Amino acid sequence: MSTVFYRRKPLVVTSAKQSDLTDGWVVIEGDVMSVYTNEEFERLFDKVELQADMVPGGPDTDIFGFDYSWCKDEFGRRLINELLGIEMASIDNNIDGNSWMFKPYPLSTFGRLVGAIEQDMEEGFDANVKFLEVGCGIGAKLVLVSKLFGFQVTGFDYNLQYCNDACELLHHWECQNWVVENADALSVTALEYYQASDVIYLNRPFVHLEQQGELEHLVLERMRPGAYVILANYAAEPSVLAQSGWREIARDKLAIVLQKP
Repeated sequence: MSTVFYRRKPLVVTSAKQSDLTDGWVVIEGDVMSVYTNEEFERLFDKVELQADMVPGGPDTDIFGFDYSWCKDEFGRRLINELLGIEMASIDNNIDGNSWMFKPYPLSTFGRLVGAIEQDMEEGFDANVKFLEVGCGIGAKLVLVSKLFGFQVTGFDYNLQYCNDACELLHHWECQNWVVENADALSVTALEYYQASDVIYLNRPFVHLEQQGELEHLVLERMRPGAYVILANYAAEPSVLAQSGWREIARDKLAIVLQKP
């Protein structure tokens, strides 16, 4: 049973029966679609299984119930919660035969994995660290990395509208040192970014594991020695990579952080 969220835009309804709902959420579970007001959806949070391990609600959890105890300041937590709403609102459920039914990897868990890389670096992050997101969507994770970790961030996506949205979001949060490009993951532009980046984030863009495996192989091959990669919903076999010298930094049930030998 899959669960998909998307935010209904104000004053947009799907039928006359639902015309009294001008702002709310639609939840699709298998073939069943349910419509919720904002208040009803808030009560649903602790009943919905998302992509990563959830913890009981409390002061150290975001609005979806994920642990963000690694983020200690109020600005960072407010940023995460605002970006979560924006990211969920952007989900596009129109897919073709090769595309993945995209569900964003949770921002709070993603931030924890980035923090694990920060701790692993001998001298810590500085303004020169180059972060790349493959398939950046609307740029929520680019904003998080820029504002909370101070990276130079780059993202590309084959969807031009997503690229435009990402630029708007980065401008809105007054991020510095960023680039967003309309590009394919197999393009010459992408290959150059794989070679030049210090940290790469790749969340599975393909339904078929063979295609996903080919992309991961390309990214891992092009990365410079010592660079880090965060793979989410991955096809790679960590045990095989370990035999080749790749070092595991952190993982959860859907993602792993590796450093190239």
